[in-house]
Amino acid sequence: MRIFLLIISLFISNLVNAQSLEGKIVSVDIAKSTAQFETNKELKTIQLLPGDVAINWSQKKVKCTLVKNGDATRADLIFPADSEELRQVAEVTDALRRDTVERGRIVLRGANDLMPPMALWNQNGKLLFKKDFLGQPVAINFIFTRCRNAQMCPASTQCMKRLADELDKYPELKNIKLISVSFDPQNDSPGILNTYAAGYGI
Repeated sequence: MRIFLLIISLFISNLVNAQSLEGKIVSVDIAKSTAQFETNKELKTIQLLPGDVAINWSQKKVKCTLVKNGDATRADLIFPADSEELRQVAEVTDALRRDTVERGRIVLRGANDLMPPMALWNQNGKLLFKKDFLGQPVAINFIFTRCRNAQMCPASTQCMKRLADELDKYPELKNIKLISVSFDPQNDSPGILNTYAAGYGI
């Protein structure tokens, strides 16, 4: 996969009739699109959205929003919640914030500029760092999955898809990475990004 969809930071929005919980996904039943979710020593069966079924959340500590849907409970907005990963993200985010303050209010980065520090989760729930892309040319765009303006995020994503398809024709360019970064971390969980990527065939 050439395009990585990433989340800038970790926030969970408060939803009506929803409960935000932290716990561990003990197991996933892909056929039923359900998981066993353990929180406060209580085991619950939760329904997973398609993008989250595609991610291997089994045995992972997560934060999610549980929504009652009749007798069933659906997990929305599943985010990684491993304490070490959260510490690393906070450390990198603080460094980026300091860098931005030092550069001033208008921070521009152009072609051939160095990529700032980053620690972002991709559409598979994997935490990636700047070091994961060192030595490789990178093209970055910014999106949010709920954008419905056809001339903005959807157009940008289609351009990245066309670029990826074009680059795939040239094996010597396989090291070029295309990264789409979400700037809507309250809603763009790895599962949502996974569904978004599948919808565009990326």
